[in-house]
Amino acid sequence: MHWPKHDLVALISLDLVSCRVNEFNVDVLIACGLPYHATNHFVRLVQLLHLDNTCWKFLSPMQKSGAAMPRALLVQRCINDQASASCISSAALMSSHNCLHSPSPSL
Repeated sequence: MHWPKHDLVALISLDLVSCRVNEFNVDVLIACGLPYHATNHFVRLVQLLHLDNTCWKFLSPMQKSGAAMPRALLVQRCINDQASASCISSAALMSSHNCLHSPSPSL
């Protein structure tokens, strides 16, 4: 079965919100999406998340504007704010750990 991309994104969005994953698993979702920080899919993910009282609060302007965050802005944020750098490095480690320990698809 082939799903149109926009339908699949809508379905995933609905699942995230209905199960409240967007409230309780913010760090994991950001870790999954961080490699795609410059894409519209990451922006949509961030728009679904509850960022209040998290180290990801600095992404709130992205929620409102709907514009992707350029890499230079992300790097500058890390340089200027130790807490943001810590969050981003933790998410990158979590993401890379998951990639290394996930089974390879069989061909």
